Amino acid sequence: MRSKNWSCNLSRPVIRKDFTRFWPVWGSYLAIWLLMLPIPLLTSGFYHTEYATMVSDIQGFILDMSGVPAVVMSAIYGGLSAFAVWSYLYQGRSASLFHALPVTRSTLFCSHVTAGLGFMVLPNVLIALLAWVAQTSLGYADPRHLLCWLAVSCLEGLLFFAIGTLAAHMTGNLPAMPVLYGLLNFAVVVCETLLNEYATMIYYGITSLRFRFTALSPFIHLVNQDVALRYYVTGPDGGYTYSSEYFNPDYFKMLILYALAAVVMIAAALLLYRKRATESAGDVIAISWLRPVAKYVFSFGCALTLGWLLLEVVFSGSEVPIIILFCLMFAGTVGYLTASMLLKKSFRVFTRKQLAGLPALWIVLALIICCFRFDLLGTERYIPDEGDIVSADLTAQYSVTGDQQNLGTLRAITDLHRDIIGQLDVLEARQGPYDQQVYLRFNYELRSGRTVSRRYPVPYSEALAADPTTLAGKAAVLLDDPNIILADCLPPDDAVIESLSLHFGEGLAAYAGQYLYESRYVDTAHIPVLRQALKEDILAGRLARWQRDTSEMLCGFEFSYDMNEKIYINLNPNSSSIAKGDYITKEASHWASVYLYKEDTPTATLEALYRLGYLTEVPHE
Repeated sequence: MRSKNWSCNLSRPVIRKDFTRFWPVWGSYLAIWLLMLPIPLLTSGFYHTEYATMVSDIQGFILDMSGVPAVVMSAIYGGLSAFAVWSYLYQGRSASLFHALPVTRSTLFCSHVTAGLGFMVLPNVLIALLAWVAQTSLGYADPRHLLCWLAVSCLEGLLFFAIGTLAAHMTGNLPAMPVLYGLLNFAVVVCETLLNEYATMIYYGITSLRFRFTALSPFIHLVNQDVALRYYVTGPDGGYTYSSEYFNPDYFKMLILYALAAVVMIAAALLLYRKRATESAGDVIAISWLRPVAKYVFSFGCALTLGWLLLEVVFSGSEVPIIILFCLMFAGTVGYLTASMLLKKSFRVFTRKQLAGLPALWIVLALIICCFRFDLLGTERYIPDEGDIVSADLTAQYSVTGDQQNLGTLRAITDLHRDIIGQLDVLEARQGPYDQQVYLRFNYELRSGRTVSRRYPVPYSEALAADPTTLAGKAAVLLDDPNIILADCLPPDDAVIESLSLHFGEGLAAYAGQYLYESRYVDTAHIPVLRQALKEDILAGRLARWQRDTSEMLCGFEFSYDMNEKIYINLNPNSSSIAKGDYITKEASHWASVYLYKEDTPTATLEALYRLGYLTEVPHE
């Protein structure tokens, strides 16, 4: 029988019964958090350090507990709580008993929701109180971080309980409820991952696509977000350094949006509950109008997952669109028939009526593959607008970087990319008079924060590289520019070089003596001399060209240098969580490498190595 009364008063006996009947749920939740938060605060030994470091350690610990541990606990116990309070819906006798009580369905719903949320909210409050007592006993009484932990845990608990509640009211089958709960948390990311996988198989030059809908899989999205902002704080006298940590306000904004979505899901679950027939206990999908939706969603998911497995196992990861489409259609058919059997509770699904919707699924899958193959969305041929680009990198053996301060290089990179796009048909067919292929990677950083990456195999031969009108020739013009190679291989002139190590290879076996195949640190006084010699050879075009035979290395240089980037930012001196000397300090240290190969003619470098005593004589061809 369906409910017609909207009375939403709470029933204390129902709430009390849920708490007493399902005490292992909230009891285990409380016990685990006790072991994870208040007790470690007392036993971790924070009080053995000085006050500023102790505060930093406590803040960091609470923030760590507010991240992945809070998400995992909320996801597990949010689902368990929903599963517990709605478990009566999956057996006809218990469903009839509850619905025969002298309370409306709306009252039952609100009472069970109150109890289910109470399984997590009340233990969270108790844990926060005990943790505050623990940190106060250490001498740090500021409750702000613990209040933030409490807010995060309660909001995440609300989200996952709402997802579990919605899943519980969509099904009348006991095993189906946790399956639906998992699908609501992970299905979007899994489907998007597989669609991106199919797309990169078909698209030319695209090795990865960005994820746009991760937020629709809450667990994955929350785990991948930064809950904290961390600063390294150093006093003016440099006497101490510690980290000061704060909750990321963007994380709270995201949780508030999720909380609003949770309220909508709970309201939707209430509407489903009021329309739900008691006799639906045992059905995989309890709501009649949701059954065709569930059938097609399940079939589409099977097409993506089973189709990918079939493609990898049977066809060895073939990238031929027609084979990909065959795998998708075959797997989708299996999923469609399986869903029909589950919904009908019968194996008799090979009828005209049951199979009538199968062609629609095939058409959708064919449209997706056609969209990828013919680039209907313009993804394969997309090049960012110049005004949207922060920086553009062209990478082969070396990297060329262009930005808004270096528009000439930026335009040269995008022009080369545009030329490659114009020859996609030829490149994809792998036609042309060339001996080999070289891979060119384009990476764009956009003002929006997005990154765009492409990787193309380009025909290469000595003749093509010497012709500036070919793709290989245009790449050589950029990649063989001595100034670009110099910037990529050596530290900047103003960099403080901390160390330089030297490694000799087989090509200098007769001249390296005991240091063959061993790295040795160069004397500090010799570093400027060797750096200048390397610079002279690079600018003269005698070293570090783009396409070289790398089978035999003469020697390699590894520079460690400090850019001396120190940024001091004064924080709020009145903040009780930070001691005096509230400064943020950032130091940047880098590495640079340059290698000498058989085809190089580094005259100045070899002479410098001989002059400084690292070689017994200057090698001659």
